[in-house]
Amino acid sequence: MNGFDRDFPSVGAVLWKGRALSMDDIGSVEKRGVRLLPGRVGPEGVGSADMDWSLLLTHPHWGEADVSMMRTPTLPPQLVIDLTPGMTGGDRALLATCTGSLSVRCPAKTQHVLRDRKNMLRFVHALAETIAATPGVSGAIGADHGSEQFWSLDALRDEMAHDADLDVQHLFIIHAVEGKKPETSDWVHTHGLDKVGGFDFDILAPSQEMLGAMDTATRALAFSVIEGEVRPDTARHTFAYPDGDVRFVPVGEFMRNAAPEHRALRDLSENHAENRSVICEPAPEGKSVRGMLSKLGGSRPRPALAFQRKESDGMVFAFSNKASELMAARAVATLPVLRAFMEEFGDLINPGPDLQGLGVLMKMGYKVDDADSDTDREHMWFEVHGVGERTVDATLLNQPHGIAGMNQGDRAEHPIELLTEWSIMTPGGAITPQSLGHIRTIRRNKDKVLAFLRRG
Repeated sequence: MNGFDRDFPSVGAVLWKGRALSMDDIGSVEKRGVRLLPGRVGPEGVGSADMDWSLLLTHPHWGEADVSMMRTPTLPPQLVIDLTPGMTGGDRALLATCTGSLSVRCPAKTQHVLRDRKNMLRFVHALAETIAATPGVSGAIGADHGSEQFWSLDALRDEMAHDADLDVQHLFIIHAVEGKKPETSDWVHTHGLDKVGGFDFDILAPSQEMLGAMDTATRALAFSVIEGEVRPDTARHTFAYPDGDVRFVPVGEFMRNAAPEHRALRDLSENHAENRSVICEPAPEGKSVRGMLSKLGGSRPRPALAFQRKESDGMVFAFSNKASELMAARAVATLPVLRAFMEEFGDLINPGPDLQGLGVLMKMGYKVDDADSDTDREHMWFEVHGVGERTVDATLLNQPHGIAGMNQGDRAEHPIELLTEWSIMTPGGAITPQSLGHIRTIRRNKDKVLAFLRRG
C-alpha cells in the first residue's frame, strides 16, 4: 500500500485578532460554495463544554468540516512563533497578538493524506478570508495542527490558486535550534510525520553547508518515512549519493548509549521523546549493529557524517519512483503559476542585453537508451525560454549520461508530460512548486530586484 493512502483526519484552526465571533459572523462563507449546517456532537471533542458554538460545513468537492468556537482560544506560545520557519515579521506580529481561534476538523474524504490535508486548508482559507473581512477583526491566519505550520492569507491564496495536492513538506515542520556558533544549528528536527503514520527524526550537528541543502534532504527522508521504506530502527538507508548512508536510531536508545557531548546536542522534553529517531552514522558495511555491540562491548551511536560534510554541491538526493511521480504531478499542476510569473515578470527574466536575469529552470525525465522499463529515466535540468500548453522551449544544461541523441546546449521543444520539477532562481531564494512565497517578495520588491540585476 502506498504510504500516502491513509485514513487520517485533518485538524487545523483559524486565528484572528479582534472580537469574539458569532455563527452569524461567518455566514458569508456560503458565498464560497460552502454550506452551513447545525453542528454535530461526537467523541472527537466537537461539542465540548468549553465550546460557544459549532457548525458543520460541507462542500461538494472538499468534503466536511466540523467547526467549533471555543470559549478559551487555543493560541500559540511565543517560542513556537519564534521557531516556526517561513513567516514574515508581519505574520509573527499577528500571531503574537491573536485573540480568538476557530477549530476546524475534517474527516478523511479521499484517504490520501496530501489530498485530505489540502481539503482541510481549503476550509481554513474560506473561513480565514471571511473572518478577515468581518468588522472588528484586524487580521486572520490559518494553522495546521498536524504539521504545526501556520498559513498567512497570502500563503493560503497561493496554495488555493491551483488544484495540486500538497507537497510532502506541508505535512511536517522543521525546527532548527540555534547552535553555539553564529548562523549554525546543532539540532534540526521535524514535527508532524508521526501524525500521518510515520515517525519524526533529528539531525545533529549539521555543517553550515548542509544547512543550505536541508529542505531537500529532509523532504527525501520524509518521503522514505511515509512510504515505509525506513523504520525507526533501520540500520542503513541511502538518502543521497555519494556517501549518503545513514542509520535510524530510536531516540530512547540514542539517549541511553550516545556520548554525552552528542546527547547534549538535543533535549528529551516530552514532545521530543517518543516516536522519533536520530539520524546516525551506520555500522561499517558487512557488520551489523548488533555484531558491533557484541564485539566492542557497546557501540555509541553518533551523528551522521553525511550531514557534516563541508560541501553539498554534487550531492544527488534519493527519491523513490512514487515520490518522483508525486513531485511531477505537483510541478505540472502548478504550471499556470509559472506561466503567470513569466508573463508578469518578463522584464526580470530578460532585463536587457548582456544582463543576467532571473533563471527559469525545469527538470525533465527522459527514458535512457538501455531502459528496461518506463521508469528508467535520466532527469536533466533545462533553461526555459517559453512554456506552451503542451511543450516547453528549453536548452539542456548538462550532458546526459545515458541518452546518446541529446547533448548539453541543445535547444528544442520538450513535452510537458516529461516535467518533474521547475524552479525560478531569485536573489532571495528559489521559487518552486513547493515554495511559492518568494513570488510575493519579488512582487513587493520588483524595483529593487531589477536594480540588483542591472548592477550584475
